[in-house]
Formats: sequence, structure tokens, C-alpha cells
Amino acid sequence: MTPPYARRRSSIFGGLLLILVGFLFLIHNLAPGLLHLGHVVRYWPVLLILWGLARLWDYSAARRSGQSAPRTVSGTDLLLILLVLVGVAALVAYDRIHHNMDWQRGFNLFTNSYSFTTTLPTEPVEPSMRIKLSTPRGDINVHPQSSSGLSVVVTKTVHAPSRNEAQKIADATTVSVQRSAAGVEINPRIREGGSEAVSYDASVFPKTSLLASTGHGEVHVTGIQGEISLDAAGHVDVSQTGSNATVNLRRGDAHIHGIDGNVTVNGRGEQLDIGEIRGRVSINGEFYGPIRVLRADKGVSFNSRRTSLAVSAPLGRLDMDSSRLVLSDTPGNVSLETREKDIHFENVQGAVQIFNRNGTVEVRYSLPPRHNIDITNHAGNINLVLPSGSAFSITAVARSGEISSDFRAPSLKVVNQSSSSVLNGTLGSGGPKISLNTTYGTIHIRRAPPAPPVPPPPPPSPKPATGIRN
Repeated sequence: MTPPYARRRSSIFGGLLLILVGFLFLIHNLAPGLLHLGHVVRYWPVLLILWGLARLWDYSAARRSGQSAPRTVSGTDLLLILLVLVGVAALVAYDRIHHNMDWQRGFNLFTNSYSFTTTLPTEPVEPSMRIKLSTPRGDINVHPQSSSGLSVVVTKTVHAPSRNEAQKIADATTVSVQRSAAGVEINPRIREGGSEAVSYDASVFPKTSLLASTGHGEVHVTGIQGEISLDAAGHVDVSQTGSNATVNLRRGDAHIHGIDGNVTVNGRGEQLDIGEIRGRVSINGEFYGPIRVLRADKGVSFNSRRTSLAVSAPLGRLDMDSSRLVLSDTPGNVSLETREKDIHFENVQGAVQIFNRNGTVEVRYSLPPRHNIDITNHAGNINLVLPSGSAFSITAVARSGEISSDFRAPSLKVVNQSSSSVLNGTLGSGGPKISLNTTYGTIHIRRAPPAPPVPPPPPPSPKPATGIRN
């Protein structure tokens, strides 16, 4: 029994917590994109694990030294946990604000914002020409007009102590228009070190191609039939265009809908909302917000440090964020390699190949599969749901896990080997090959419930009476 006068031992929890905080800030400095809100929400139980390990060490060390064990929960521990949560949340919030706001627009308590609008002379433009709009800071809006020309309204936004000072800065900020055989290029000339913004509202002949670039600002394009290439550090909105569209993001989000050609999005940013694409969608880079693709007629590809996805044929829907990936309605082949995501596939008619770590994989079929299924998962479950009448040959291995199946046949046998389970066999006349492998997880092969019966059509309405009444 520890004597009452023994000195109470201090806890190591505070030191471990400081190490964790330092590690998080180091990650933020070396690779800011790796630390975002999804990770904070997903991995907050690490604090509880750290606290539990510290408790075990404290009690063991106190027993060896004859000291009193530290308090189970001290006020210092609670304060440190609160400070860590507040600090990490503030860090994430700062990054989000910094990525979506332009801090270089002359923020100053002693200045005001003034805007000055001018209209450039209309430039004649041939359908084969390319229009290039560039600004280091400012928004770009482009929409079609019926006449074969280029009309641009320029808005200069200046921060200055007075309107007279702002007018002088705006007058010194000129916009050059350069013509060549290839097209028309518009650029502003801003004083060195200036923070003024130059925005464009352009009306263009719809059959021309467009290149638009802004260092800090938004881009909105609609109704252009030629090829589009956009470079932005802010929100991008593209809709109802008739050819390929390429978007290069340095931060921000993109809304892209109603494109007749291919769509390519490169770089880094937050949310992507893409839909009604007649071509193929290609996404390359680090995007941390929700990603949604609705109807891509020629398939989808996505490549980042963490995820590689390829869909070979028309895709109905893709939803993805930092912790999950949901894909449905495609007749083509799907290949996916990722980690730390819960995966859900539904109504994929082509071959399926999935490699995942630290997440659940679920694949559901409304019709019997006709192509091979290959799923490998580490530290996670595999759920495969097949309709009645499915025929297949299967090899399933659950290392340090179990296998359960709703399908019964003499040739389907589950063999338990030490801490692992193995299922081999054939159901029906063979069919596609199914390969399921997991480590530290369970494999569930489920029979899909029968589809609800289709209600009969309503009876025809009675015909109106004909003839003449007396």
C-alpha cells in the first residue's frame, strides 16, 4: 500500500500531447494539403488512445517507484486536450479561409474599396480565333453574344484612403489589347507591388475558343462552343459549352455542367461538382472537399496521391470525399486503388478490380454478374451482395477473419485454418471468377432480397358515351 505521504507522480500525458501537436504542425508546414477537416473528424480518437497509453505507463511507473499514481483525469489534461482541439480546428479554419479568400486585395483598416468601370472598344473576332483573358487579380465572366465580335467591360477595384487617390491608381492601371493571326489577348498593366484587381465581363462570339487566367479570383463561363482552358485560384463555374473544357485549379472549387466534350480538372482545391458530360471526365490532383460526378458518357478517371480510379464506360454517379467513395450505374469496367475509404459499388456491369486499405468494401449487384470480380482489402470487411440465380466460381480468403455465405452448394466449402477462413468452389454453371481477399476482416457473401413486383398498370378509363339523348 502506498503511504499517504508519498509524493504523487506527474503524468507523461502532457509531454505526449505536445509531441503530437508538434507533429501535426510539422505536417502542416511540410505538406499543408495533408491536414484537413476530414482527417481531424476521422482520427480524433487518437487522443483517447494516447491518454490510455499514458495512464498505463503512469500507473506502472508509480508502482515501481513507490509513488502515488497521478489523478485519473487532471485539470491540466483537460486543458491540454481542449487547447489541442481548438488549435487544430483553428489551423484548418485558417487554411480554408486562406484558400478561399484573397488576402492580397489591400486589406487595411485605413483604406476603402473603390470600383471604376470602363468599356473597351469592340474587337472583331473570327470563329477560328482564340480569345485570351488574363489578370493577376480579379474575376472573369464570359458569355456569348450573337454578333461576331468581342466586347469587354473592365472593372478596376482599388483600395485607397480616398476616392481621388483611388482614381489616380485606376488611371495608372491600363489594359492592353493585342491582336494577332491567332486571336485577341487582353492583359492589365498594374504598378509594381500594387494590390488592385482588374475584372472582366466579356461578351464573345460563341464559336471562338477561350483561354482565361486569374491569379486570385473567380471564373464564370457559359455558352461557348469552342475549346476552353481556364486557370484560376478561386471558384470556377463552366456550363453549356460545346467542346472540351480544361480547368487548372490552384485552390477553390469548380462547378462544371452541360459540356459536350471532355472535361479535365488538374491541380488542387476543395469541392468538385461535375455533371451532364458527353465526353470523358479526368481529374488529376489533390481535392479535399466532396467530389461529385453525375453522368459522364465516356467514363471517368481520378488520380491523386491516395486514390487511382478508372471507369471505362458511361458512369451514372460518383460521390467521393476523404473517407468514402460511392459509385453506381455503369456498364463498363471499374478499377480502383485507394486507402482509408469506405467503398460502395452498385450496379456495375463490367469487370471490378478493387484494392483498399483500412475501410469497408461493399459491392452490390441487381443482376447476376457477367464479368470477373477481384477485391483485396487490408484491415477491413468485404461485403458482396449477389441476386438469386447468380453463377460463379469463387476463391475467398480471410486471414485473421471469417467468411459467411448465404449461397449453399456441395461444391462451395468454407474451411477454417487456424485464425483464417478459406472458401473455394463453383455455383451453378460457373460464370465469372470471383476473388476476395482480406486481412483482419470478415467476408460476407449475401443474397440480395428479391426485387419488389411491378404493380399492374391501372385499368383503362371508361370511354365516354356516344349518341344523341332524347
